[in-house]
Amino acid sequence: MLFRLHADKRILGPEWKGWSVKGEKLYGPNGKPVSAGLLEIWEIVWQLALVNAPEETLALLDRLRSA
Repeated sequence: MLFRLHADKRILGPEWKGWSVKGEKLYGPNGKPVSAGLLEIWEIVWQLALVNAPEETLALLDRLRSA
């Protein structure tokens, strides 16, 4: 089972500490599930933010990366 999960790229690396996969759902460190659709929407939100406020968005991303 573990080999199959690894082969199917369903094992999270160390950068995902605090996250988990149970069944077909991804759970955040807060214990709430995150759907694939929600992750796709967040990508669009960030793209819109970069178009409408690029400097502020890049500054926010820098702060998040260093946190």
